[in-house]
Amino acid sequence: LKDIEDFQPIDSDQIKKFVEQLIILVLERSDESRFSLGQIFFHALKQSTLDVNYFVEGLKCVLEIADDMAIDIPKIKTYLSQIIAPLLSEDLNVGFLRHAFEPFNNTELCRDLISEILHTAASRVGHNT
Repeated sequence: LKDIEDFQPIDSDQIKKFVEQLIILVLERSDESRFSLGQIFFHALKQSTLDVNYFVEGLKCVLEIADDMAIDIPKIKTYLSQIIAPLLSEDLNVGFLRHAFEPFNNTELCRDLISEILHTAASRVGHNT
């Protein structure tokens, strides 16, 4: 979180790129690394250190290339879900995710990814939550 607070972008496009590059960088790391990044995003969004709109735009950029990345990373949906699932909490309104998935609403990627996100979140916090 300290790096996010210290990050002084020249323009708003750099924040979107920062989010995009963080996701891509951690995508092929360990499960714990992906979950940790999700936790960092959760806390940054909750504390308003990271603007929701920039997060959504950065996530959209990754989702736009996810199908192409699936060739090299077959488990990309699972990996993305491990980054996004920590955002599903009672402490954070995740309605903004709808905007990130909007361009992909009727695609297999969107259906599978949302399913993976819910499954990952349920296994972390319990199905009742």
